[in-house]
Amino acid sequence: MAGIKDVANWAGVSIATVSNVINHTKAVSPELTARVYAAIEALDYAVNPVGRGLKSNRTRQIGVIVPSFSQVFFPAVLQGIHESAMQHGYSVSVFESNSNMDTEKEHIRFLQHSWIDGVILASYANRENISDREYIRTLAKMGNEKKAIPVVTLENALDPALDAVIVDNCHAAETAVSHLLSLGHKKIAHIAAPLRLQIGQLRLSGYKKCLRDASIPFSNRLVCEGDYSPRSGYLCAKNLLKQGEAFT
Repeated sequence: MAGIKDVANWAGVSIATVSNVINHTKAVSPELTARVYAAIEALDYAVNPVGRGLKSNRTRQIGVIVPSFSQVFFPAVLQGIHESAMQHGYSVSVFESNSNMDTEKEHIRFLQHSWIDGVILASYANRENISDREYIRTLAKMGNEKKAIPVVTLENALDPALDAVIVDNCHAAETAVSHLLSLGHKKIAHIAAPLRLQIGQLRLSGYKKCLRDASIPFSNRLVCEGDYSPRSGYLCAKNLLKQGEAFT
């Protein structure tokens, strides 16, 4: 089995140059980079991720935790994460929490003691819940005896100490309701995201604000809480229709 020294000899470069090309640690000229990759292909050289991780304290692996693989939103997100990670020389390990806090925490504990360089987390935690606050603090200072492990949250700004990728959910809901109002609709139902989550509360707030600005009274009977799944959307629509309060 070929080693890094064999690659260096075949390419006519130093071992340090091969390491810089493989690990993207220093800039290497296009000519030398091409020679290194040609040597890697010719010798069928494979990097040992464990050995590389032990030496550099980096594995170029990212852990991703999402509530569900079946929700329509997350497959596209995961595809984008995979594509971007590959472009930067990283691999991705994906975990499903099933929208369960205990399962999510179990995945976090596993990743905390794994050779992982960072975590992307679509969390089911709510910073307004006292029971979740200690967990959120552990995310903000996540790490092990070897290194700190940065955590980036998706769609949920849990703590100022945690980076987050979010959209303005309140404004998004306002925009959706405003569009329906512009089409002449006055009775507008809202199938909400889980209301224990910040995203659900923000969208409901935007829905209410737009109705209030249009002088349309808010009715709890026109709100049904879902869980992101197509089935919950179907069941909410059925329940809203059964209640007898007309909406368009």
